[in-house]
Amino acid sequence: MNKLEINTAQNVKIQYNLASLGSRMIAFAIDYFIIVCYFFFCMFLLDALDITSRDPYLFYGIIMGMTLPAFFTP
Repeated sequence: MNKLEINTAQNVKIQYNLASLGSRMIAFAIDYFIIVCYFFFCMFLLDALDITSRDPYLFYGIIMGMTLPAFFTP
């Protein structure tokens, strides 16, 4: 397993194991699954409130506001 060692300004060495490619791919898939589920939840919630029939620009604005946190996830 690969290790990363960092030497701090106080001359303290910090070591930790790096994640493997497989575990990083699984974490990536889980993260995007959660983001997609959040997006569909927002769409179903807005559909249940029946905002689409009133004003399409209001609908798109609310979608952008609700899904904004999904775009800023790491």
